[in-house]
Amino acid sequence: MGYKSNFDLKPLFELIETLRGPEGCPWDKKQTPGSLSGFLIEEACEANDSIQTGSNDEIIDELGDVLFQLCFIIQLFQEKGCFSLEDVVKKSLNKMISRHPHVFGEESAETPEDVEKTWKKVKSLEKGSKLKSVFENIPSGLPALMLALKISKAAVGEGFEWDNIEGVLDKVSEELDEFKESLLKKDENEKVMEFGDILFTLVNVGRFWGIESESALLMSSRKFEKRFRWMEEKACFKGTQLKKLPRRELENLWNESKDFY
Repeated sequence: MGYKSNFDLKPLFELIETLRGPEGCPWDKKQTPGSLSGFLIEEACEANDSIQTGSNDEIIDELGDVLFQLCFIIQLFQEKGCFSLEDVVKKSLNKMISRHPHVFGEESAETPEDVEKTWKKVKSLEKGSKLKSVFENIPSGLPALMLALKISKAAVGEGFEWDNIEGVLDKVSEELDEFKESLLKKDENEKVMEFGDILFTLVNVGRFWGIESESALLMSSRKFEKRFRWMEEKACFKGTQLKKLPRRELENLWNESKDFY
C-alpha cells in the first residue's frame, strides 16, 4: 500500500510550540537537543521492542513517541535558526536517492549484498576522501549487540572473514575455553573480557546465518519472561511464591510452561 495521506506534521510542531510557549510546560521549555537525545534513544528502543512483540496499536503508539522526539529536536534547532524540517527532509531525500544508483541511476544490483557494496561506495564518495577506518561511521552509542554486528560487518567488508560456519563455531569453543581458564584466575577484568569475547563471537555466528543478535536476544528474553510470569501465576494460584517452592517443583513448572510459550 503506497503513501496516500495528505496529512502533514504541522499540528505536531504547533503542539511543541505551545508546550514551549509563554503559557506552556516548564519542563519542555528547559529542554535542549542534548537533553532530548537520550529520550530519543529510549523511545527508539521501545519502538523496536513493540515491532518485535507488539500489536499494531502498540507499534503506532511507540512510533508516535519516536516521531514526537524527532520533531521536538528539530523544533529546537529551528528556534535557533540552525535549520528547518524542510532542510532535514530534503537532505534525507537527496541522500537516499544518491545511495540508490541501482534504482535512480545507471548502476545495477541484483542481491542485497550488491546493494551493501554500492551503499558503502557512495558513502565513501560523500566523504570526499578515503575514510581513516572502516569503523569511522559506526555510532559508539549503539546497543552492544548491534555495535558488535556493525563492527563485524565492516571487518568482513575488508575481507576479514571465516571460510565457513565451522570456523566460527570453532572460535566459539576456543573463546569458551579461554573464559573457563579465566575463572580460575583472580583478574576480574580478564573474566569480563573473555566473556565479552564469547558474546562477540556468537554475534558472528548469527551474522553468518543472517540472524540479528539484538532481535534474537529480545525474542528469547520475552519468551523467558512469559514462561516465568506463567510460573508466578501458578504459584500464586497455589497460595505461595516461586521462591518458596523446592527446586524440583520449580523445574516441573518450568517444563510445563514450555507447553504454552
